[in-house]
Amino acid sequence: MKTLFTHFTLLTILSFAIWGCSSGSEDSSNPDPKPIPDPDPEVPEVAISFLKEGTEYMYDYNNGLEVLPINMVVEKQLSKDTFLVRNYTETPYVNPTIYWVLKDNMWYSSYRLRDPDFYQVECKFGQPVGTSWTVTRGIYTSTYTIEAVDVTVKTGKGDVEDAIKLKIKDPFGDIEYSYVSPTVGPIGNGDYDPEGGESSLQLKDYTLGSLSKDENVLPAITFGDFPFMKVGAYWKFSAEDISGKKSVYTQEIIGKVDGKNIYKVKLTNAEETVYSNWYEDNGLLMSYEEGETLVQADPIYMDASVAKPEYGWTGTAKNGSVFIYRIAEMNRKTNTFFGELPCMLIDVTNFNTWQTNYWNQEKGHLSIDGIFLTSEVVSSNAKMEKRPFIPFLSL
Repeated sequence: MKTLFTHFTLLTILSFAIWGCSSGSEDSSNPDPKPIPDPDPEVPEVAISFLKEGTEYMYDYNNGLEVLPINMVVEKQLSKDTFLVRNYTETPYVNPTIYWVLKDNMWYSSYRLRDPDFYQVECKFGQPVGTSWTVTRGIYTSTYTIEAVDVTVKTGKGDVEDAIKLKIKDPFGDIEYSYVSPTVGPIGNGDYDPEGGESSLQLKDYTLGSLSKDENVLPAITFGDFPFMKVGAYWKFSAEDISGKKSVYTQEIIGKVDGKNIYKVKLTNAEETVYSNWYEDNGLLMSYEEGETLVQADPIYMDASVAKPEYGWTGTAKNGSVFIYRIAEMNRKTNTFFGELPCMLIDVTNFNTWQTNYWNQEKGHLSIDGIFLTSEVVSSNAKMEKRPFIPFLSL
């Protein structure tokens, strides 16, 4: 586990809450996502200018075997303090979507927009050397300490002279360093390493955005419907695992939660029955498990009208398992129980496995192609066309 943790913390500046948190929060359709304390009146206000819509970064990531590019884009400002950031890369372990908040001299990040408990402090500006705080990702808590301020770091676009050097100590005692500038943003670990080793993450180029809104209201959850989200809809799957063992499981929408447009879903196989809840949020199909709250939902599918190849997101199960989703294809023609249909292919990756989920906009989730599991729908009433009624003609 130590090796895996170390590998991922090398990408902390980009992936941020890849481990996630597991604590709960209030059930609200439009909660404030910023667990931000009152500012310290003795901390001077710092001119923080990097976080604006249109800011873009190009990094080189060295995983020890090869150097891969990572393109990070601040794509959309959701409110005065909250921004949607996307990563585009060949590296499958980088979170495709991050939400950033910048307020009161502190920079927060999360991959869940509406869950306050997922937001973690990535950097504190205007604080003295020695300032420390903790960052929790899943079951792991690391300690961040300001090691130095006004550090000069070389980038592919010249020197940055106002960087904050952060010392990050993970739960196993390993130490890494990262650099953040209030004017440029996340720099990675620059062109040098305190131990004299090779950099794992370098900023090669960047463009700072200029757009900024004053409105401080997040878009409300739309609670819409996908065509396949109907009470009574079911999907029966035939499955086979890596050992060749075959099984059958059924997924069924059995009702709504408290009369809201949140659908209760039952998944049944030979060993157990599991319940979850689905709802639509601005084009995303969100899902959360029994015992979780609405704001702890993670996306599992994206409406084709707003989706693009390489878009993605991260999800965390109640047991702490983390999964990274990335749209691989938009319209793969696929033979299904319903006939040949165009399917969106969504790759799902975690430490131990990977698979591709096939979704159709009208029929829902239709199959899985994975290393440990394959499955396909063999029976379903999702959006089935009714047979025409032909009256009996008597003589």
